[in-house]
Amino acid sequence: MSTKSLRLDLAPSSSRRRRLRTCCTELLEIRTPLASDLMIESSLLEAEPAVADYLLVDVYPGSDPSDIFSFISLGYAELNGVAYFAGIDDSNFYSLWQTDGTTAGTEQVVGFPAFADIRSLQTFGNLLYFEGSLNGSSYELYATDGTAQGTVQLTSFQNFFDLVSFDPVAVGNTVYFTSGDGFSSTEIWKTDGTAQGTMLVKDLTTVETSPLIAELTPSGNLLYFQLYDQQLSSVQLWRTDGTDEGTFRIGTGLADPSYLTDFGGALYFSASDAMHGEELWMTDGTEMGTTLAFELVPGVNGADYNGLRNIDGTLYFSNTTGDIWKSDGTLGGTVAITAENFGIGATEPLLVFQGDIYFSLYNGDLFELWKATDVNSSPELVTGLSPLLFTFQDLPYAVYGDALFFTGYDVDHGLELWKTDGTAEGTVRITDLTPMEGDSFPFGLTFLGDNLLFIAKDTTSGFEPRVLNIDAAPIAMIQLPKTTNSGLSIELSALGSYDFKDAVADLTFEWDLDGDGQYDDAAGFNPTVLLADQTFISSWDVSVKVTDLDANSSFATMTFSADEVNLTLDDAALTVSDGDLAVNGGKYFDAFGRTIVFTPSLGDVIDNGDGTWTWNYVPDADDIGTTAVTIDFDNGVQVSQLSFDLTVLYADPVIETDPQSPEFALKGELATKFGTYTVGSADILSITATLGDITDNGDGTWSWSYQTSINEDDYQSVDITITDVNGNSMTLYESLFTVYPVQVHLTINDAAATTNATGVVTTLPDDLGAINEWDPFTVNVWIERNPTTSSLLQTIDYTLGYNDAWFQLDSSASGAGFSQMTVNDVGGQIEVSASNFADLNGGNGDFLLIGSFRFIPNPNGGVPNTTQGAYADPVDLGFSIIDLKQTTLLYTDIPGVQSSSPTTQVEVIPYDIDDDGAIGLVDLTYLIGKIGDPVATTPASYPFDFDRDGFVSLIDLVYLIRNIGATQGNGVPIQFPTISSSLEAEPLAIQSTSSSLLEGEALPLSLPVSEEHNIDAAFGNLNLFQECWESPSDDEEEVDIEAEFALPDFPWQPDFDSEWAIEASSIVECVIDKAISLLEDLEEEHPQLGRAADWLKHHFGNF
Repeated sequence: MSTKSLRLDLAPSSSRRRRLRTCCTELLEIRTPLASDLMIESSLLEAEPAVADYLLVDVYPGSDPSDIFSFISLGYAELNGVAYFAGIDDSNFYSLWQTDGTTAGTEQVVGFPAFADIRSLQTFGNLLYFEGSLNGSSYELYATDGTAQGTVQLTSFQNFFDLVSFDPVAVGNTVYFTSGDGFSSTEIWKTDGTAQGTMLVKDLTTVETSPLIAELTPSGNLLYFQLYDQQLSSVQLWRTDGTDEGTFRIGTGLADPSYLTDFGGALYFSASDAMHGEELWMTDGTEMGTTLAFELVPGVNGADYNGLRNIDGTLYFSNTTGDIWKSDGTLGGTVAITAENFGIGATEPLLVFQGDIYFSLYNGDLFELWKATDVNSSPELVTGLSPLLFTFQDLPYAVYGDALFFTGYDVDHGLELWKTDGTAEGTVRITDLTPMEGDSFPFGLTFLGDNLLFIAKDTTSGFEPRVLNIDAAPIAMIQLPKTTNSGLSIELSALGSYDFKDAVADLTFEWDLDGDGQYDDAAGFNPTVLLADQTFISSWDVSVKVTDLDANSSFATMTFSADEVNLTLDDAALTVSDGDLAVNGGKYFDAFGRTIVFTPSLGDVIDNGDGTWTWNYVPDADDIGTTAVTIDFDNGVQVSQLSFDLTVLYADPVIETDPQSPEFALKGELATKFGTYTVGSADILSITATLGDITDNGDGTWSWSYQTSINEDDYQSVDITITDVNGNSMTLYESLFTVYPVQVHLTINDAAATTNATGVVTTLPDDLGAINEWDPFTVNVWIERNPTTSSLLQTIDYTLGYNDAWFQLDSSASGAGFSQMTVNDVGGQIEVSASNFADLNGGNGDFLLIGSFRFIPNPNGGVPNTTQGAYADPVDLGFSIIDLKQTTLLYTDIPGVQSSSPTTQVEVIPYDIDDDGAIGLVDLTYLIGKIGDPVATTPASYPFDFDRDGFVSLIDLVYLIRNIGATQGNGVPIQFPTISSSLEAEPLAIQSTSSSLLEGEALPLSLPVSEEHNIDAAFGNLNLFQECWESPSDDEEEVDIEAEFALPDFPWQPDFDSEWAIEASSIVECVIDKAISLLEDLEEEHPQLGRAADWLKHHFGNF
């Protein structure tokens, strides 16, 4: 893990950067003039600068030029006007060297200890600090005043194989640094430059598990740093004043604090919280003083800051679109400089020079240096940056007055030292230390007076200290002229001329066109002269004198032909593959502006109309080998010719994975990938894979598959190789990631579930046992977390299916686990998207709440109360998860599987017979029509037998009457019947012969033993049993009414008045009286039911 920044960003850099749009700007031309660029018959440029190696001293003579950084370590540090650096001697030990910028003043510090390695040489106060290793494996921190006697070892950690720098920084007179292996834990230390004053600031392992520390950032009188808790996988913001008690965490509610930057004595940084996406925050070092600086993108999406830097008192950063912004720390003072939509993470601000902001851009292939002038200006390309060594975070540069020196890159010369004055003509490459052999890797750019010190390699000495004196005379250059004004005039050019210190605009250009040695024929960088004023012979000498502000002058002379076409060629040799476009080009100049006819021996030549020409050709299999390409340039007077070698190779086969190919597979399922391939003229020999089966589909596409097991490894490499008949091949290095599907759970609860602060529980809450159709309830949706599929959560999208005929959604809540949830109820399905999760840790077997949904009964529906032939049993609620997709920083659209369903069941409201959501007169009327019915012989009567005793009785009537007035929404509690042991198979019915209860409907009567609990439940404190039933005495014989008078096939009529019949009649009369009394109470409580109550009392009175 880098100690420069701890940031939860696991995705590969190139995956977050988009290729640069080609339509955005007019590019700043890269100027790299060389003598070899000109093919003038008479001579080369006379003032072409000699190739210089700028060598200061050869510290290790004979060192291997191919070794990188083997003999010079990490640049220079200045102390008291002297620059120090670490160099290796011929005994292979590092020691301290010092220089005043001259070869004579460069020497090894006498008596300095010999080290196996030295790194991170920095100046704080009046001391140099460096990290040294005596044994080559463990490093300690040292301080020195530049002498052997003044060198002190400050630590004795003996951390073997310590690969992480101490990253020392200073706050006042105190130097803070970190120590540890960079993997298990690091701690923060401080020193005053003495061994006695070097001590641990705070033992952070007592408060966090295996902490890692990074981004040590001074601000005011405090030091701020990131602390990464490896157990929780979280980045925290801490501060210290150098004391144990003054070292603590701040911004406890913030996630991923990054880009710690001092600005105006306060610390600014990017972070997110539950309410905001990644935005800019500020702190004074206290919890109360940690506040949102401003919100650039309101809501939870955030601005996605990158490269926050304080440059000359202004904050610069890039945002979600990759555009460059600047800010004074307030929203009103924050403006966009560019509007190009470069792509997230593609850019980062670097420095301000001449009022322009210079920034890096990754275009998908390499890094480039760009600049932008002002708000909404069009950015300009300056040059390339090496993708091999330096990233945009580590651009080596140094500024001296109007000159910016930096390490730049172009494809012809590799990584070299460049200089710009901020203009196109003033942007030039200075060195070419490794001609035709790649990069010289200049770094450690440091000014010591008028000397620019740097370290670079050449083909002879390898990496050595080098120096460039900026007081040297300017470099004079002449370019091929152009014919203008329809051939009546000529435009001269001193493009490529520069001074090490002064801007091109401050240089004086004087021209000698007649060869008299006097520079009085023209003036300026691009003068135009009339042909009529010139005297031509077969050749013409043009000279320029370039003078800087210190009156230093240099000269250059070009000789060109007046009769022939003067030509330059970009490349003397080209190598391409068959089927690829071969391109070459150059410049041409005819002194009299004559029409030129281009005739190539192969391919096509285009006159670009600006003094340049372009040749192109697409070779095929017949061109395999090397061919000399010649081009004739005929101006009507003479024919000029140039040639170059074109070498055509068989094209290597190319195999690629389709971007739509699956990035992972579910364990136990078939893993697949697919893609395309291209070949040149050679046929394919084979396409193979190191795992699984691969098929050549014969149409330029391939398909791969592999049957995974349920215990498949999370990651395996898959190498797919295509080989042609010539033995040329390409290997595609693929990765097979396998994951388990996301386990989804539903629980039915009274309310939204209670979780911890990050929305997690270790055990799912128990479901409600049973509810009725009018009860509100909450559906809680959970995922079971595991380290692979739940780590670095980004979004979870799913659909919650429900029965919209029974229920309707009342409200929803995200809970503590995340702050952004969109809900779209489309009727029967609720589409949900959850994001901005509080805990990015993967978890392991715990449960994350991803939504709570409150349901109420559907006022226009409900569970149907129409069961016939059986009593209505409770039913499942019918909730399900449909099509859950989970996306993390690593995986997109991991599918979910519902692994458990709620056990809660719902039962109907028995008294709401018409299913209208209210218990009223209509329900009462329906019931009255069924009184006396045995359910065994009248299946349609089941819904009316509330107490399930086998008959629709007055007791059922009383239950309904007691619940009249209750509705779905008024909250009146429902009084449910006590369920009897079913008597539906016993068809006893007592009927009246002369007058029926309600138009001939039967009145059932059961034995008191089986009805006692129902009567009590229905009539409550009316004490019907005690008041209306007289139990038989011990000496009286109890008659089994059901056994004696079970006459199921015809209405029963008594043949005699037995004592039990008289007693039963009295009980019935008592019951009717009580029922009438209940109706009177009901009428008093509900006057609107008066007519209905009178009607019922009338019919009861006739019984």
